[in-house]
Amino acid sequence: MKTVFVAHPISGDVKNNIKKVFDICHKIHTPEIIPVAPYLVSLQYLNDEVKEDRELGIEANLECFRRKYIDELWLFGDKISSGMIQEIKLALLFKI
Repeated sequence: MKTVFVAHPISGDVKNNIKKVFDICHKIHTPEIIPVAPYLVSLQYLNDEVKEDRELGIEANLECFRRKYIDELWLFGDKISSGMIQEIKLALLFKI
């Protein structure tokens, strides 16, 4: 079994992007794959439009990489957001 960080752009159409991430997690969750998307929880009480909230949420996501909690990073969506770039850099740094 492996843990997979689901990276997807959130900013812009936050409500629909959250739905897309839930759909992705539902689709890939199998006995072999555990999807990880901690920002889905953070977005229930943090506002992505508020700079401090956004930074707090991103920092929590990046901690998953620093602690090597995840086995793989999977990218979704039609663009690479600034948050995803940070996730990619940490995945490479920690050989995830």
